[in-house]
Parts: sequence; C-alpha cells; structure tokens
Amino acid sequence: MDTTLTGTPEGLARVAAGWLAAWNAHDAEGVAAFLAPGFEGTDVAFATPQAGDQAREAIGRYLRAFPDLAIADEETLVQGNRVVVTWTARGTHRGPWLHIPPTGRVVAVRGVTFLTVVGDKVAQSLCIWDVAGLLRGVGLLPEL
Repeated sequence: MDTTLTGTPEGLARVAAGWLAAWNAHDAEGVAAFLAPGFEGTDVAFATPQAGDQAREAIGRYLRAFPDLAIADEETLVQGNRVVVTWTARGTHRGPWLHIPPTGRVVAVRGVTFLTVVGDKVAQSLCIWDVAGLLRGVGLLPEL
C-alpha cells in the first residue's frame, strides 16, 4: 500500500478494497494480514467477539464452508478512521458451517461491515448480516 495515503479517505478505502479482494481470492492468510495486532471482530453469527487466532479460524471456516464465496461491494463510505462496506455475498454451501452440514445450496445474503482502520490495518470490525437469510437459503428456516 502507498503509505502516503495512510489515514486519508482514499487510503482507508484502499485498505477496505484490499481486505475484500483477499476474501474474494479465498486467501485466508491474506485477509488475516489486514488485521492489526490486538484486532477484535464482532460477527452477528458468533456469540463472542473474535480476536487473534479465533479471527483466523473464523475466516477459514467461512472459506471452507463456501469455497466459491464471492462478495460484491455495494457501497463503501469513509468517515474519520471508519470504513463502512455494504455488500452482497454469494456462495455454495459445500462445507460445514456453524454445525450445519453442507447442503450444496447456493445462497446469497446482504450485510454491512464497519471497519476501524489504524494506519493500514483493521483494528476492529463489526459485521452485521442476514443470518436468517442464509438459514433460509440452506433450508433450515421456512420462507416468510
């Protein structure tokens, strides 16, 4: 990353774009490389925040469960040191996820992730997404 942009809106947007590109490349270590020491992430799918090795494991679980995962950036907003990314994720459920055996179903869910960026690393994230939509997509919840 061009360090002259560190801390600027353009630089923060580049961090978010690189983080998203690593997810789309199915590169768990690449995603983890964006995480600052002391990173803490909250994902509505998990009961507790994820930090350190827990965060790495969570990234890997998503990528193993949905090996063709594709995340489309719908909109990115930057304010201060916060980046908000609204997104749509699509993938085929081919591995276990949250104790749910693979179904082979293609699912699509929408979500929003709030990233707190310090320098060129993500110090915190809050990921709010349509868990119920995923459960409907894999056949565990009825259509409403």
